Amino acid sequence: MNFKKACTMAILAVVIIFGSLLFGQILGGYYIYSLLFSDNLSETDISEQQPLPNPEKIMILRLEPITFNTLQIGIYSDGKEAQKVVNDLVQMGIRPYATAKAPYKIWVGCFGEKRTGTPLENQLREQGYEVFLGQGL
Repeated sequence: MNFKKACTMAILAVVIIFGSLLFGQILGGYYIYSLLFSDNLSETDISEQQPLPNPEKIMILRLEPITFNTLQIGIYSDGKEAQKVVNDLVQMGIRPYATAKAPYKIWVGCFGEKRTGTPLENQLREQGYEVFLGQGL
């Protein structure tokens, strides 16, 4: 009799736990659904709302274009060859920029003045790269 009572209690506990989990899932799903598909408007219509007391002025920031110089390492038609060059540059501690489609162009550095890029240009030439120091990308 004691064993039968223990089994009944265990089954009852499992049913209660399962029922609680199911109720939580249903209630949670309802709240998530209502959050996703509610428009979050209050009872009052938008046209009835009062305007803001001090509307902010919108400022537009206009920046003058700047010119910069960069080193073009090469133009490659083969993506694997371009990726090898990129990997080699990364191994040297240089962060290259490469285009995503052929022809694959690889650039490094961003310099306000050409003379600033000369040391890196010389270093890359010593490593065997054909380097072109030019304006922009």
